[in-house]
Amino acid sequence: AGAALLGGVRNPLADPGLIGASAGAAFGAVGVIVLGPVVFSSLTPEALAWALPIAAFVCGLIATVIVYAAARHEGRVIIPTMLLAGVAFSAIAMAGIGWRTFLADDAQLRLLTFWTMGSVGGATWAQIGPSVVLIGAAALLLLALARPLDVLALGEDGARHLGFDPGRTTGLAAAAGAVAVGAAVAACGVIGFVGLVAPHLVRLAAGPKHAVVLPGAALIGGGLV
Repeated sequence: AGAALLGGVRNPLADPGLIGASAGAAFGAVGVIVLGPVVFSSLTPEALAWALPIAAFVCGLIATVIVYAAARHEGRVIIPTMLLAGVAFSAIAMAGIGWRTFLADDAQLRLLTFWTMGSVGGATWAQIGPSVVLIGAAALLLLALARPLDVLALGEDGARHLGFDPGRTTGLAAAAGAVAVGAAVAACGVIGFVGLVAPHLVRLAAGPKHAVVLPGAALIGGGLV
């Protein structure tokens, strides 16, 4: 997700946290943790295990759509506006997380404290299963965007001259990134630096070609975690 966003917005500091996807996903997951026992009281434990990644995915995707829509102007995506909107949305989402943390009971508060710090200590097969499905689907879409992302490095005008739609490429990269980030955040909380560091390590070692950078960033990201 980090590699795709770096290519999509053409900014070396872009990562899923910068466009609000991580904070949006965290907001959704925290909502399930705090409100889930009441809202989803009729669900079985297996169904509730799916509710957490789905809520994180949906809220991460909503955050990305809002930020992307705010940055569009006359059919083009204004990258500085996207980054500023992402920072603003992240601040709002973190305020919402703080409000839900205030509503949590002692047991939920202990879970939220460790979860918001980021941890793989609570991973279970029931929790990993839904995340693998969502991350796998997002990864396939991102790999299919490797060539459009390479062309986008020439700039929006250059991409259009070669027959590619830069707005569509950026939008698909952001949407697929939001899916992957939402599923990952649901499983292990927010560990934001991986999405920024891993793609740059691959670029330094193997060059900028996205057919190499995208799978390489996934492997190095896992190694970093």
